[in-house]
Amino acid sequence: ISRGALLFDMASDMSFEEYAGRWAHSAEDIREVQVDADGQVREEDYEYGSFMLSRLALKGVTCMNCHDAHSGKLLMPVSDNSLCMTCHAAPGWNGAVVIDPLAHSHHQDGSAGNRCVDCHMPVTRYMVHDPRRDHGFTVPDPQLTKELGIPNACNRCHTEETSDWAIEWSEKWYGEKLANRRSRKRARLIERVRNGDHSNVDAMIEMAREEEIPAWRAGLIGLFDPRELDTADGQFLKQSLDHESPIVRAAAIRGLAPVPGSYPLLHPLRKDPVRLVRLDASWATLHPSFRESASNTDLMTYLNHISDQPAGALRQAQLAITERRMEDAVQWADRAAKWDPSAAAVHMKGRVYHAAGRLPEAETALQEAVKLDPRVAEHHYALALLEAEMKHPQKALQALKATVKVDPEFGRAWYNLGLGHAALEQLEEAVNALLKAEALMTDSPDAAYARATVHLRQNDHARAREAIHASLKIQPDFAPALQIQRGLDTQN
Repeated sequence: ISRGALLFDMASDMSFEEYAGRWAHSAEDIREVQVDADGQVREEDYEYGSFMLSRLALKGVTCMNCHDAHSGKLLMPVSDNSLCMTCHAAPGWNGAVVIDPLAHSHHQDGSAGNRCVDCHMPVTRYMVHDPRRDHGFTVPDPQLTKELGIPNACNRCHTEETSDWAIEWSEKWYGEKLANRRSRKRARLIERVRNGDHSNVDAMIEMAREEEIPAWRAGLIGLFDPRELDTADGQFLKQSLDHESPIVRAAAIRGLAPVPGSYPLLHPLRKDPVRLVRLDASWATLHPSFRESASNTDLMTYLNHISDQPAGALRQAQLAITERRMEDAVQWADRAAKWDPSAAAVHMKGRVYHAAGRLPEAETALQEAVKLDPRVAEHHYALALLEAEMKHPQKALQALKATVKVDPEFGRAWYNLGLGHAALEQLEEAVNALLKAEALMTDSPDAAYARATVHLRQNDHARAREAIHASLKIQPDFAPALQIQRGLDTQN
């Protein structure tokens, strides 16, 4: 087979709208609310977010159970636990656990350690002078401090002691009750996924399926990484489109939006009874020639109200791209990155320039995004696609290597890495990368077919036959593989 028969083709296999939607569907998350893996607030945000992750919210507690509706002041003191005990004294409001503060806290009456809020609502001071209590009502777990670096209330107070000291006392007082808490298992799983480990899909699905709290279920869904609809996580997201909670349905829409072939599943949700879901479905299925009046009115009203913020500007850019108004898209993307020069915003600016055909400016922006946050595989991958289009094969290769280093499960990046090596006559490296791609892209014949072409260039017909067989096993009518098979049969 000639060297030119396998092109160094780095183009995405998505449609233009799906390509644009891949970055735009999460535009509101440029400065996303960050929480620790156990639900504690990590950065400055609204207390309501962490509150929605709590079991109190699940059980029907609202802000006005604790705060005056007009002044916002507490209805009762917390210094003597009076407010908390309105629910947790016998018989327990709406199924709340009955608690004896002295026996439960193992601290003296009147001490900080005996106040419910100091353990379950620790204070973080923002902007020097603004102390805020975490409204997630989380359980202090020093073990998670040692394993994952998550703060715990024990060491927030006992600053002179180590996490091992706090672990010793917590195990003495709470033992297996703490070790068996769902929050600990969930935090460990979330942290693994945040660090790029997507290998334990079944555990993620089981955790999300068993989750009672809608906000947590939606958060777990947001960590899924379906690349095909018929994968296990893709199937679970499809099922979640019918969930009773609108935030779960919305999370499922956002998870499926970048997946090719999801349009027919998501489009009916433009008519969902909840506006949040209608908006996310509208964004996921943007098309200039087909808009239902209700969802389009919601969409434009929403857009007009957020266009003075970075996320709104990026949404305007997305809409302009969909409608092929490229100059408008560039202006909106520039505005967003100027207002918020974060890695995500700069990356999206680069995507817009790429879509508009302004490649040198796109390269500058995508390179800047990589420098700002090299931990995001998509930043490197987008740069690789662009460098290939600009006929910079060495730069594309380096960007692809960075992509798979950050996300070793990114099958399409391994596939393109194999093509990149092959284009530079690095044939053994190409084979190794394509084998990785085959293991990850189990529903695509592309990687095995590409490997066969490399083996032919190595004059290794036996391995070429094996690769062609693997490709045709996935897709028996795959024309390129059939053509090579006929050529090999002719030679015999």
